[in-house]
Amino acid sequence: MNFEEFAAGYGLIIERVEYGAWRRVKTVDHPNKRNGAYLHRGDVAWVQNHATMGEPDRWVADRNSCSRTDQAAIDRRCKEAARELQQARQRAANKAGWIMRQCSLDKHAYLDSKGFPDALGNVWHRDDKQPLLCIPMLVSGAIVGVHLISVDGEKKFLAGQRCMGAEYVIDNKGRDWFCEGYATGLSLREALSALKIRYRIHICFSAHNMSHLAAQCSGSIVVADNDVSGTGKRAAERSGRPWIMSPEVGEDANDWHQRLGAFRFSQEIRKAVAGL
Repeated sequence: MNFEEFAAGYGLIIERVEYGAWRRVKTVDHPNKRNGAYLHRGDVAWVQNHATMGEPDRWVADRNSCSRTDQAAIDRRCKEAARELQQARQRAANKAGWIMRQCSLDKHAYLDSKGFPDALGNVWHRDDKQPLLCIPMLVSGAIVGVHLISVDGEKKFLAGQRCMGAEYVIDNKGRDWFCEGYATGLSLREALSALKIRYRIHICFSAHNMSHLAAQCSGSIVVADNDVSGTGKRAAERSGRPWIMSPEVGEDANDWHQRLGAFRFSQEIRKAVAGL
């Protein structure tokens, strides 16, 4: 199997292979976002679809025909790449901490577009550039990265950062809820607050990570995106936890919230939870 076929098997859309550094690309399940990444070193490469994979998977050229010398060279490159990956994660964690220290609580156009015009978030005001909404990503309380959201909703992670196991938690000392996106978490918080239900909302940033984290938390509920691709539903099912999602294909819970309005959305959540 050549590299392009291997990458396509994970949903990556690669128009032209580039070598030597991590490259971000679109994916079949998220064709409007650069949600995939690959690192190609000639006879060994790694790919990752951030929506469906927690860690990169490795491809090796002509596995069955490698000589001992070739295999030794490949092993060296694998060790080098693993070391570089760890170093990149540390650089990303350091940068994420620095970015969060530049932020101030403020309103943001993205939050306005999601139905929260008065909400305050961590906003990074940059000279001569649009402000970014910054969502810290933590593992066991330590920052490992940051989710950067532009005023028009474009979302990015830091290059090389760790995503598997990372989350942002909105904690009201109640039952655990798991979802993908920040806006979904805010919609869920509004609905549960209206219902006077305590919550601990885990924002997981991808379907795969949501499934991974929810599976480790007994008694939790998953709020899945109703993706056209079915990614959110499959992730919810893999978690082994009870789950709910919008009945409309293409909607996440924030879309559901905005379509129905706050009261009707909260009642839909109440009925969905009662039926679990």
